[in-house]
Parts: sequence; C-alpha cells; structure tokens
Amino acid sequence: MKNLRTLKSFRILSLTLPVVLLTQSCLQPKTIWKKQINKNIPEELEDLGAKNFNNISSAYSITSNNINLYKHKVNKDYYVNVGEVITKLSGLFDLNLISKNNKNNENVVSYLANQQKLIFNGENEQVEFESASAFSFVKQSEVRDYNQFLRTNSEDYYTFNGKNLRVFEFKKYGIDVVVKDGDVFLPISIFNLLFCSPNYYNLQFNGVNFLGSSFDESRANRADMPSSYIKFYKTSGQENPLMRQNNYNFMAFLFDNYYGLAKRIYAKYNVNNFYEFIDKIKLKEKILSTNEREYRRAYIDLWYKYLDDLHSRLITHSFANKYTNIINEEGEEYSQKRSEHQQTMQLLFSKRKKVYKPNALQFYGDTARIFLDDFKIGTINQNNTQERWRHDTYWELDYKISQIRKKDPENRIKNIILDISLNGGGELAALQKSLGFLTNKELSFWLQDRISQSYIETKFNIDTNGDGKYNQNDSYSQYNWYVLTGINTFSAANLFADIVKNTKIAKVIGQKSGGGMFSVFPTVLPDGTNVDISSTNGFTGSRDVEPNSVEDLPYTEDGVEPDIKLDYKDFYSTRLYEVVSQDSKKIKK
Repeated sequence: MKNLRTLKSFRILSLTLPVVLLTQSCLQPKTIWKKQINKNIPEELEDLGAKNFNNISSAYSITSNNINLYKHKVNKDYYVNVGEVITKLSGLFDLNLISKNNKNNENVVSYLANQQKLIFNGENEQVEFESASAFSFVKQSEVRDYNQFLRTNSEDYYTFNGKNLRVFEFKKYGIDVVVKDGDVFLPISIFNLLFCSPNYYNLQFNGVNFLGSSFDESRANRADMPSSYIKFYKTSGQENPLMRQNNYNFMAFLFDNYYGLAKRIYAKYNVNNFYEFIDKIKLKEKILSTNEREYRRAYIDLWYKYLDDLHSRLITHSFANKYTNIINEEGEEYSQKRSEHQQTMQLLFSKRKKVYKPNALQFYGDTARIFLDDFKIGTINQNNTQERWRHDTYWELDYKISQIRKKDPENRIKNIILDISLNGGGELAALQKSLGFLTNKELSFWLQDRISQSYIETKFNIDTNGDGKYNQNDSYSQYNWYVLTGINTFSAANLFADIVKNTKIAKVIGQKSGGGMFSVFPTVLPDGTNVDISSTNGFTGSRDVEPNSVEDLPYTEDGVEPDIKLDYKDFYSTRLYEVVSQDSKKIKK
C-alpha cells in the first residue's frame, strides 16, 4: 500500500528530458552546516594534497578553490571528503538544506538533507536514504527563471516503501565507504554520481585537477564546447588494470541503481544484474581492457547495440583518448531505434521544407497550425529581448497565437493544430507552460521515482496572459486544440501528448509517439567518459486510479497512441486539415 506525505514545497529546477531536478525547500534553521576540514586521514587512504578546482558552469557561481584528494591504498581509487566538497561547492549546494547529526558512532555518519534521512555506514559499506531528494539540495539556477508564469499548487508524495529506508549496497560492487571522526570519504566518481549528476552538474577529476560543469557545457556541440573543457581532457596519463576495474565496478553500480530501464533489459537477457548482463553479452574483457580503442568499442556496443535507448548515449571520449575532438560521434549507426527515428525525421523534414518556411504559420479553412519543435526556457537575458520568442517556448506560443489572432480578425479560425511531430523534448517547465495555452484548468503530472519506490503528483496552473493572476482569463481554450504526434515526438513531448490525451484538453492525431518517459541522466565514468542514460525518474500524466506499487503506475516508455490515426504521408497534405475540420464539428463548447 502507499503512504501519503505532503511536501511543504518542491523546487523544480530544470528538466532536459529530459528530467527532473527536484529539491525540497524546507523550513530549517539557517545555521545548520558547520564544516571544518578534518586533518585526521583515515588509515585506508593516502593523502595526495590539495588539487585545483575550476567551475565552468554558467548556471552557478562557484568560487574556484582547492579540494583535498586522497587515494585508496588497496584499490587506488581517488577519494574526497564529502563534507569538504559540499562546503566548497556552496555556490551549487544550498547549505541551509542540509544538517549533520552529531550523535554519530565511529562508523556511521547521518545527515538530514531536504528533511530526508541520509546515513553513511562505513562498517557495512552502505548508504541508507529516505528518498532520492536527500541528494538534491541545490540552489536555483542563476541563468534561467523556470518558475516565471508557473504556479505550483501542490506536490503530494506517495511511497510504496512505508517507513523503510532505501539502501545502496556498495560492498557488492567493491566500493569502500570510509568513515572517520564523523567524516565520510567517497570515491570522487561516487560523490559525483550521488550528489551532482542528479542535479545536472558534474564534478570530474582528470588525474591533475578538478573541474565542474553543467549540462549546457558538457553536452555542447563541437563548435560551442568551452575551450577550458577541451583543455581539461588533454592532461591525462595511462590507465592500469586497477583503474579499469574501478571503472567497471562503477558502471555496475550505475546501471543497477540509476538506469530506469535496467529491469527491462535484464529481463530480456534473463540476468539479475549488470555483472551478469555484461558476461552474457561478452563485453567484460573489452571493458576491462587498458586499450582505449578496445573499451571504447565495447562502450559503443553496450550503449547503441544493446541498450538501444534514445536517452542513452556516449557524449565524450575518455581521458586516455588521443583524438583532438573529445566529443564521441561514433556508434549511433548501430542503434536500430535511432535509425528508425532518423528515417522518419528525414521524411517529415523534407516534406515540411517543401511546403513551409521556418517558423511559419499555416492556415487552411477554419484551422491554423503551429510548429513546436522543442520545449525550451530562455535565459533571463534572452527573455528580456524582442527576440525572446526564438529562445523560450512560452514566448514562442504567445507570439504565434498573437499572429493567428492578428491575421484572423473575424474569428474564422476554430481549430489549432499544435505540431510536435518533430519535437524531441526539452525542459519540463517549458512543457508545463505550453499546456497552459490549451486550458486554464489546473493540470497535473506524476513523477515516479524507481529508486525511492515512490511517486509525486504535481498540480499547477499557468499565467498565459502575464497579468500575475491564474484564472479564467488565461489560455486560449476557445479553440479546438489538436496535437500532431509521431515517432519523433519524444521525451518531454511524449509527456505532453500523454497529458493532453488523458485530460482531453486536446485530441492527439497522427502516429504513436516515440516514448522516452524516463528523463535523461547525465553523468561521468571514472575514466572521463561522459555518458547519458535513462534515469529512474519517469514522467506521465496523472490518472484517476490508486496504484499500490510502482508497477501499477502508467508506463509510456514505448509511446502514446493517438486518438485519431493519420498516415505520415498526410502530415503535410490537406488531408490533415480536412480530418481536423470534420472532427471538430462533433465538439460542443
């Protein structure tokens, strides 16, 4: 059975569905985090001294500093002091949201983060936590205002796990949790995975220096990749078998605990965990190889041939790669799903190009058509310009609807087709704001967390006329809305289709959407390879049911069926408008 807990407030930072970055902003004492660097080094670790840290993220102001580095005497992995790093990255972490329990024994350290229990046990080599939000106590982005025109009315937290704490068992992955004198020491890769990656920030160590970056920097294309990030990859040494083993163990922990589709993949290959999976597909020897070319090929096979998941991809090469271009552009041709999506995308783009100009509106009879190819939030600076509609989906819809009304003074347009057939996703907040143009009613979605065995129902309204009020004067519900979808309607766009279909604020027309309900999770392997995987955070529209387990929750990973089927060949023909016009006559306003 599920238990209900209403959160005081949740702060949605961004979703590059992408995702969700959720933190609980709770009423806690302001002077709760005091940190003095402990000079007592655990006997398991060797002190390597302070190493330079440089932050290149534009989303957070984090002062460049030095971070003390340690090396495990047995497995030779690099370690950091958890408390020290949280303190020195206070431009990222909100220290008002975390406190330390001083009543710890010799081998256990416990925290309260976002009012969630977080316990590190050095004796049992495990971490216990109440929910995944215990790892997400970060500040709001300084670059984008995700909450502008968005009012969150409530967020109810339901757990299927009762009062039991979730447990990460590091021992079975050969990962040592070191506790001494009230301090916790973790491998830098594990610290990053637990505390940084879920918040779309990554902290890396290249053997010489530390570097911190956000999604925008580490996932930039070749032309926009920061020079400091490229330089960071040019100071690396040779790998040895112990380093490859640590990297392999990290991958096992990552996939067993953070990959949202792990259960599905393991069932397909009749295995129970990552170690068995890699043995089954015969990639273990290659992944453990110290030959960069050999393990790089194994990564390509794993990500594109076996996972074959559009949210999962290789972003960069490892530190050991000697290529000038650090971006990994290999392997996507081995993905069957990517090939199918690419073929349809090329077909639709070519048809659209013959008929429409970029950003053009289309009118046919009593119907208008708006193209919406992504969900994006502009920066604060971009949204203060006249060109804001090019950078932000809220302003794009505002602009395009104003153009429809301007060209239709006699109100002959009764229907609007929102074409998201080539929309590959984007920001959760942008998706929410877009929904507000279709209805002024309260809307909601479910975020299911497979790590915590829980889900959150978020209810919200949108201020589409920008008057600061959330009422019946918002939205353009006088129109009959239709949403055009296809296989390239992916991730956040898939969620958009699911919400409008289940709330009936629009009819979905076209082909089944492309799925991708689990948000993207960006992280880094210890060898420096930046990777994306599908996270354990799954998004769907709310349902009028009472689930009793995570398995009872809606599942749209494989797409959302349309209300009205339409062949791809008719997406850019008059047939689309004729079907919409005919169907709209059945609608009673």
